[in-house]
Amino acid sequence: MPLREIKNVSNGKEIFLMELSVYHNLLITASLGEERLIIWNYEFGRLMGHFNFDHEEEPTSIEFINGYSIILIGTTKSIIHVVAFKMTEDNIDFNLIA
Repeated sequence: MPLREIKNVSNGKEIFLMELSVYHNLLITASLGEERLIIWNYEFGRLMGHFNFDHEEEPTSIEFINGYSIILIGTTKSIIHVVAFKMTEDNIDFNLIA
């Protein structure tokens, strides 16, 4: 029996990329063919928000810089996005910093 379960994460599409931050209680998922990341609060199984990319740009790698509220995101267009985020109780705001 799982401790937590988040159902219907990507509307039935395969999850091919996932990153976890125990520092922020966040889980990020990406599905094949989608131009976005979905961010979850894994402690409560709650959707926090999503980060959208330009047309035909998909994420290929994700890494948290713990302690700094920064996410590094590699994409199919050979770009590394450096994204700062700020969390509230039920929302997350992103700021592309590089």
